[in-house]
Amino acid sequence: MSPKTSCSADRLIALAAVLLLSGGIGLARNKYEKWLQEEVVWIISEAEKKAFKKLEDDESREGFIEEFWRRRDPTPSTERNEYKEEHYRRLVFANEMFREGIPGWKTDRGRVFILHGTPDNESFSKSRSQISPTREIPSTARNPNTIVWSYHQIPDAKYYRGEIRLVFQPSGGMNRQSFVMGESKTAQDRAEELSRRFFPASDPNWFEADVRYRLVMAGPPAVINARGAELPNSGLGEFSRYLDDIFRSPGELLEERERERERRAAVAKELAVVDANVGFEPLEVALSCQAFWRGPGQWWLPLEITGGVADLGAERFDIYAALLDGDGQVFDEFVDSAQWDGAAAGPREAQELRYSNFFTAPSGDFLLRTVVRGGESRRTGITEQPVKLTEAAPVKVKLGGLLLTNRMELVPEGTSIQGGELGEGIVFERVRLRPSRLDRFRPDSYLFLYFQLWLPRESPGARVSVTFIREGRVVKRSKPRQVKRTQANLAEYGSAFPLEDLDPGRYVVQVQAIDHASRSYVIRRASFGLEPRPE
Repeated sequence: MSPKTSCSADRLIALAAVLLLSGGIGLARNKYEKWLQEEVVWIISEAEKKAFKKLEDDESREGFIEEFWRRRDPTPSTERNEYKEEHYRRLVFANEMFREGIPGWKTDRGRVFILHGTPDNESFSKSRSQISPTREIPSTARNPNTIVWSYHQIPDAKYYRGEIRLVFQPSGGMNRQSFVMGESKTAQDRAEELSRRFFPASDPNWFEADVRYRLVMAGPPAVINARGAELPNSGLGEFSRYLDDIFRSPGELLEERERERERRAAVAKELAVVDANVGFEPLEVALSCQAFWRGPGQWWLPLEITGGVADLGAERFDIYAALLDGDGQVFDEFVDSAQWDGAAAGPREAQELRYSNFFTAPSGDFLLRTVVRGGESRRTGITEQPVKLTEAAPVKVKLGGLLLTNRMELVPEGTSIQGGELGEGIVFERVRLRPSRLDRFRPDSYLFLYFQLWLPRESPGARVSVTFIREGRVVKRSKPRQVKRTQANLAEYGSAFPLEDLDPGRYVVQVQAIDHASRSYVIRRASFGLEPRPE
């Protein structure tokens, strides 16, 4: 290359990547296959991949590649494409640092690094395997080398966006533990010989060229580090959801964002037409609805509508809610109004509309639609949420909604605990539970937690634990408890937790239920606030 020849930074990085990828691993049949199968394999969407494979000439492929990077360019008005530069930087680094008998981009660590970059924290714990002439070796002494990566958040995650930790352990090759587990004298002699000859090694794994670190666990610190956590084998339930978030292709995310922009543009266009004719402005509101089984073919659906209203200047809000059946016909509906007094709302974070009500419905598929209008203002918010009510036994354990409340009352003897007499609420062991009006509790009160578990047919019950988390740290944990099937495919859990030993602030209640019969588990979380202690 002549000294006068100039290349942009992204071209240099692309060139470095191509040189690195081609070194020692064999070339793909042509550069376009190489680009598709190695360079962008983790960041391209399925739709893009199919479209690229259909192209029949190099000119079309070059145009596709140019458009591929243009769509991802965060600053399209400049000559640099920062996304492309960063991608090839990660690719080069992964191939250089994570070679484990296969190219670095193919390894679990390489793939994670290419998708998410340098972890915010990294730790390494050395194998604590011990050599012993007996079989009585503590299980803690057999831990293999372990690498833990932590990311403060996965911004585009669908399931969980908080801090997440990834645990990598060797899955192949030969290590000292392989010999420790042997029972023969020959195996012990071989292990001692290896220890004398190679220990300590620069890499604590033996035969490091054969060792491959596999991602064996992922989750938030409260799950990964919980003492005595009863997590089943990886690859089930909750773990697979974390993996879906970690390994989701940026190409798929890009297409989702583009579809959302198109949807918003279409809605904005419709609103503009409506506004021009009848005077209408959108009001941002959120809808939350949970489902609780109350008897054969009977469900209770508490719903909550929230929205920031401090700056609207309205004090009365008109509310309409309808439950539509599968044919789009109204099954039930109500019209109501709510008052909001800004002067008495308290702190800024509490200055929001919070409205609660409920429906009762039979089993079936429904659509919940709500409309909120800000009094005489032109602000209106419309929200919808599908509701699926089924009593069928699931394949794996399923967790219903979490009811956090301090509104409890005894049900008088002789009162039917199923049917219309109850109205609002659910009954557990002759205690009627109603939703709390706010998600804030006083430190001198109790928090009652209730939920329903839907179990597979072969399962007699599930093992449940409850954890209280504040600012990412576990502050309180209940003793694991076996919850047995009560009726149909249902198991119920209810417990009152004192709050006097907790400091003021925001908390997350995490419920973990494990069904050993189906080898499945589920985790669900809900949040609440604890008010300061009175002076």
